[in-house]
Amino acid sequence: MGKIQNTDNLECQGKSSSERLSKHQRYYRRCSHGPEVRLKNAERNRLARLKKNEEDYSNEIFDFHSSENDPNTVLDKNDQENWEYYRLLSIRQKILEWSSLWGGYKLWAQVLPSEYSSALKANKGGKFIEACCDHIKKGSEMLATLRFFGGILPEEPWKIRQLWTIVAGLLEIMIEALTIMETRINFIQDDPMNLATEVDT
Repeated sequence: MGKIQNTDNLECQGKSSSERLSKHQRYYRRCSHGPEVRLKNAERNRLARLKKNEEDYSNEIFDFHSSENDPNTVLDKNDQENWEYYRLLSIRQKILEWSSLWGGYKLWAQVLPSEYSSALKANKGGKFIEACCDHIKKGSEMLATLRFFGGILPEEPWKIRQLWTIVAGLLEIMIEALTIMETRINFIQDDPMNLATEVDT
């Protein structure tokens, strides 16, 4: 007596892997791997990380406070906008956003030449250089805001040390980021193969 074969298995064997996927699986595969979707997801994740870091950071400086010595009660609440603590939080957020472009300043040395090459192919090399110079200018202005304590300082010495630690960390980010960008842009502008002024429309 002959062996009966499973017709369902035969039917599946004749189909490709994509045909065997469910409707939802095919939709997910089609929509989740495109370059535009990946870029949007990366940008959404970056903004989510920045928001989470800012929320976590709001209590980080004064995390040694007891309930009786909360930072929000140390000074008159009417002067909160003048506190150095809040001024630094605002500056820090701007610096994190400024330094997060093109994948973050740690990658600028590798990314900027590639971005410039892409801009050249689109006849926008000059505009890219101009945008980078504008970014450098904004970064230099942020760096200048870290040269002094312009707000109301707490009375306790350890709090001032904490604030100074934050400033030192931000200075490290800005100096490294500006050095990388200025060096790369100067290298691009001095490159004899730089034809941006000729090919731009």
